[in-house]
Amino acid sequence: MNKTYQTIKIWKSTLEKLRLIYAMTGEQQVKILDRVISKELIEVSNEQRKQSQTVID
Repeated sequence: MNKTYQTIKIWKSTLEKLRLIYAMTGEQQVKILDRVISKELIEVSNEQRKQSQTVID
């Protein structure tokens, strides 16, 4: 995994939620984002796979 940092734009409300998760868990914000995005990527990939199987069936 590439561990260099990159600046991104997020909504203020999203930043507030991210900071709240950090305050509740102590987990680094960058790790929270990575975990959440990785989980979403898996879910989207699974959904895409299901849709493509439906078209084939």
